[in-house]
Amino acid sequence: MASNLSLTLNITGTGTLSGPAGITTPQSILNIGQGNWPQMQLKLAYGTAAQQAKNWYLAKRTLGAGLNDDLDLSGGLSNEVGDLNIIFTAIKFLLLQIDAADGVKKVKVGPGAAGTPVTNAFVGPWANVASSFTTVDNFGLLINQPWAGYPVTAGTADILRITNPGAGSVDYRILVGGVT
Repeated sequence: MASNLSLTLNITGTGTLSGPAGITTPQSILNIGQGNWPQMQLKLAYGTAAQQAKNWYLAKRTLGAGLNDDLDLSGGLSNEVGDLNIIFTAIKFLLLQIDAADGVKKVKVGPGAAGTPVTNAFVGPWANVASSFTTVDNFGLLINQPWAGYPVTAGTADILRITNPGAGSVDYRILVGGVT
């Protein structure tokens, strides 16, 4: 079954920082996507070239306390449109969000997330297989590499490790995509 991918991720926001009240109240205004900060956007069309991707894996997952979730990026994932055993050759984006984020729930993402390297680790943007990871306690766009992507090699560099270091279970959502 062939998929057809189109993705646009926009990061926008507004904010105000006010100084102490007085005759005048100094303010700093932030408008991401307009005004003083340009829109941040990841836009991909269907294909294998720069700013293109061919498939994604989208899921809500539950990870028990102290456990690892090892996602096989080369044949271990399926999606809701019927693509079974998706075989990524490069990852171009990875977005992860903690459900009901509260400052306590978190996950570690990367080859060294559990303190020891995962066998056949997908290294991606993490430099050191043994110790590199990113902690997510709310949400994060962990990979934004729309040009070439980060390589996935079946059997030797294809396991994306996600670890729950906490004492309770964590529900998280993940969107990972790239070239197949």
